Amino acid sequence: MGVRRYLLRVLIAGDQMINALLGGDPDETVSDALYRHQTEGKRWACVLCRFFDNFERDHCRKSWLRGIKRMQDALAASDQL
Repeated sequence: MGVRRYLLRVLIAGDQMINALLGGDPDETVSDALYRHQTEGKRWACVLCRFFDNFERDHCRKSWLRGIKRMQDALAASDQL
């Protein structure tokens, strides 16, 4: 595993830890949770997702989709055991 991939995994783990410390699902990043709350119509999540859009367009939705992919990959890997 390359250094870049390793660092990305560490950042994702930290993000998931922050979400868990805030009372969220430990398998979700903060952005994943924000997108889910946004789709439920939570106004505060909409505001925060718009803030993250300044850094990456449609960040929360893209993060949620990447989270889905991570879960699918983990399930596929566990099926191979």
